[in-house]
Amino acid sequence: MNPVEEISKLATGHWISQMVFAFVENKMADAFDGKEQSSDTIANECGLREDSTYRLLRALSTIGIVTQNEDNQKMFELSETGSFLTQSHPMSMANKVLLEASVEHVQMWTHLSEYLKTGEHAPSKIFGLDNYFGLFDSNPEYVKKFSNAMGSYTNDEIAMINAMETLDFSSIDRMVDIGGAFGSLLLSVLEQNPNMKGTLFDLESVTSHVEATPQMEVVGGDFFSSVPADSDGYFLKHILHDWNDEMCLKILGNIVDVMKPNAKIFIAEFGPVPSANEPHLSKFFDLHMMIALHGKERTLKEWEELLSKVGLKIDTLHQSFGPLSVIEASSI
Repeated sequence: MNPVEEISKLATGHWISQMVFAFVENKMADAFDGKEQSSDTIANECGLREDSTYRLLRALSTIGIVTQNEDNQKMFELSETGSFLTQSHPMSMANKVLLEASVEHVQMWTHLSEYLKTGEHAPSKIFGLDNYFGLFDSNPEYVKKFSNAMGSYTNDEIAMINAMETLDFSSIDRMVDIGGAFGSLLLSVLEQNPNMKGTLFDLESVTSHVEATPQMEVVGGDFFSSVPADSDGYFLKHILHDWNDEMCLKILGNIVDVMKPNAKIFIAEFGPVPSANEPHLSKFFDLHMMIALHGKERTLKEWEELLSKVGLKIDTLHQSFGPLSVIEASSI
């Protein structure tokens, strides 16, 4: 691909994200039901216009979501990649697409150029909100969309965490999942560690949708005010990257104030941000955190400096096959 073609592809990247969004939002992947189907069948199953559906599927075949039959070009089959966009796939990414390619997120990214000049966060400029999480109050349906997407991220990240050979929770009696959404990660950890008890902690607007289990209690609250006390394990997945250093120190300080003396804190984030020119998802997510919230993705040195300010040190950096890593920290 020559530079002109490459730049054209980059400039129209939002076309592709919206193609995939439309495919997921209309549940087209599920309509294939594991079989080759005509575009008309998919359209009728999903309540869509037949010609428009054909044209979308034809375009999606060029990026590997479906395969178009060369002999009968109205026939399509879901690819292995496309199967991850069904709701039934065990590692479904459908809910992730519905959040990341949503109108709200697309609108925020259109603010990037202006942000570089003004530093005004996108939620303030676009939605008139103090911060991104204000969308939860102004749009109750957004809470469900966001939590479902976090669950989608968690599905594949559970596999990454389970593959971390150095990560061992066997010494933890009670794990508190801070900002744990609907509890998918904590339930997985508890399943792997049947003698462990768990506490799912998140905003009451989230925890009100979650049922407790004999092994897992559910507690609503605000981690800027307080967190559940007297536990020896605290897990924070994609929490601290939302916030600047001052806000992170408040969250971590609340944990340090109430945790048991030998407790472990597990911080799961994309990264740490690697060295210059090395491709990594964390470098893109860092921009998302920059415009949407007050946060950032951090290098290993930045994590060390941040944790030391609340009397914590990094014991181990656990890494796996994907972009997620887990920092295991304890008191200095």
